[in-house]
Amino acid sequence: MSFFSSQKKREYAAIFDIESGSVGGSMVALEHGGKPEILFSSRNVFPVPAKLAYERYFSLLISSLEKIIADMQRKALKRPKHIYISLPSVLHLSALRVLRKKEDTPILVTKKSLAGMVGEAPKTPEATGSDSYLPPETPTSTIERQVIGIKLNGYDVANPYEKRATEVELTLYESITEELIMKKIATSVGGLFHSEHITFFTSMLAVYSALREVLPEMDNYLVLDVTGEVTDVIVVARKGLASTFSIPFGAHALVRSIGVARGTNSDEGLLTLKLYTNAYSTDEHRESLAPALVEAEKKWGDYISRVLEFVRAECCAAHRVFIIADSASGPVFSTWMERLLLARKGRGTDLSLPGEFSPTVTRLDESLMKSSMREVGAVESDLRLMIAASFVNNSL
Repeated sequence: MSFFSSQKKREYAAIFDIESGSVGGSMVALEHGGKPEILFSSRNVFPVPAKLAYERYFSLLISSLEKIIADMQRKALKRPKHIYISLPSVLHLSALRVLRKKEDTPILVTKKSLAGMVGEAPKTPEATGSDSYLPPETPTSTIERQVIGIKLNGYDVANPYEKRATEVELTLYESITEELIMKKIATSVGGLFHSEHITFFTSMLAVYSALREVLPEMDNYLVLDVTGEVTDVIVVARKGLASTFSIPFGAHALVRSIGVARGTNSDEGLLTLKLYTNAYSTDEHRESLAPALVEAEKKWGDYISRVLEFVRAECCAAHRVFIIADSASGPVFSTWMERLLLARKGRGTDLSLPGEFSPTVTRLDESLMKSSMREVGAVESDLRLMIAASFVNNSL
């Protein structure tokens, strides 16, 4: 049940990926039934405020969007027919909901009947905790209200239409954001491109959908996206989206905590972290950073442990743990996750499969998406923009 549409086989689109400390932008040639071609790719990183100051963050976000659009226009790229914008978890609230319908006698399943089930459900998601910039009690707008899984009589089906069943179960993904956020972003981006064809979506749904395409053999796994202010956790069970979490500690929080511990700022904290993960860093440098990292690991580990308890008790055994991270923080978070799984295994509370096989921790990079798209040789590779391009193209 796609919320994107396309009348032509190939069209040009501008795709933006907004994160809590950066904005990425790309110009993409979309092709229904084919692979997207990334013609331009750029990311602008901005300093993360010491406190989650909404107005300051939003000002930096808009400035970054305008800068990337100016770069696109200077390169005389084709004017996009459509604009797609991915919002991070700090700018939206989301929830998964299961809708069920049971009848005594088999009923015919149609697009109209499924749409009716969705339409009868309340439209405000029961949002789970997220370290969000959203001010309380403000008017909201719906970003997505999308069916991402269908079961008939307890079995997953890809095409349920014109089939009969006594039980119908829909998994509905919903997300909302502050109404003013969408208006401000749409006005800024649409005005510069002179376009009103703007579609918003959430990064969590894009990541899940893209990985489902490139990892079709994987049934149960976790995805940890630590690239921003928070860590977004995606739980996949039996190839379906089982749950999502956002915990208030990601790469930016790590960098900031290092800066504070050393009496400097986030920029110095990032340089320190890069040196720490560099193969040529000295023992003295690594030892000096150890206290800050120990404290940060405990804080992040406590949050992740709660997620793992849910996965173990309520969901499934995870075959793999995938981490999306930058080159500076990726090795640190990967090591923390490996240590946490090892410690839980020792206590008998691991996520192991039958035979005591512990899940493997793998850090994802741009190579994951190479087979799903075409790139112009000189274009900079950006994993998040590649994921967004794949998601949009598959939704045509």
